[in-house]
Amino acid sequence: MRFLVAGASGYIGTAVQRRLLAMGHQVHAVSRSGRGVSGAQGIALDLLDGGWERLVHGMDGVLNLVGVLREDPSAGVTYQRVHVDGARRLAEAAASARVPRFVQLSSLGAAGSRPGRYLGSKRRAEAAVQAAWPPAVVVRSSMVFGPGAAFVEGLGRLARLPVVPVPGDGQTPFDPVAREDLAAVLAGVLADGLEDADPMAGRVLGVGGPRRVTLDDLIDWAGRTAGRREVVPKVHVPVALVHRVAALGDVWGGLPMNRAVLALLTTPSVTDDRRWHRWVPHPQPVGAEA
Repeated sequence: MRFLVAGASGYIGTAVQRRLLAMGHQVHAVSRSGRGVSGAQGIALDLLDGGWERLVHGMDGVLNLVGVLREDPSAGVTYQRVHVDGARRLAEAAASARVPRFVQLSSLGAAGSRPGRYLGSKRRAEAAVQAAWPPAVVVRSSMVFGPGAAFVEGLGRLARLPVVPVPGDGQTPFDPVAREDLAAVLAGVLADGLEDADPMAGRVLGVGGPRRVTLDDLIDWAGRTAGRREVVPKVHVPVALVHRVAALGDVWGGLPMNRAVLALLTTPSVTDDRRWHRWVPHPQPVGAEA
């Protein structure tokens, strides 16, 4: 089968490419850089550019992984344009070409009652995709861990501090999912169930790992992976105060915190959905590799 992966050069996209290729499929890897893993066809294209109708024609499935954590309005990079408008444009192209399967990667936090700008745009993207192409499948993921994961590296830098400032009470719950497990789920959803009676069509699938942890737990785990033997000393800072610093991070990229990162750290990211275990019967718990 032939699959198009948008946002293919990212942390999750490269793992999905390798998984699909190992399954014997053809992969068209689309990103701004045009880089694909060995064996994939790399294509340079921005999600906000035209030409998607031509690219998706004849595909058996399309996967949208495109996302940004930091806006840059001067360059036309906003959550609305990238997450919502871009996803809608890609889904409309897939609908026009009658692509059998469209998969949109989202976040478990997007289901929250007060998602904010970043997670709110993820929720609007889900709605835009399913309105444009009702058979589309939305995969909502918890935080992703693994070698080179951005959030793991960020927590590791924090955990090396003498005392770590933690937004809120540190009890935000997460079900972190391993990168390779998420890649297996995305590849499985994309490639399976393409028969006429497709049980996944139009569904929302929650993906979270088998070990539920708090933000404080994650910081301690990051400290252990960074070589600290003791529990990492922490000071819990009111979210409203951290929000002021995070707002500065939206303007100045030199700060490690912006409002999108703050939302991800303070919004529950959990699920009891186990339907994805058909592709990953024994998912890796966070901390097993420490």
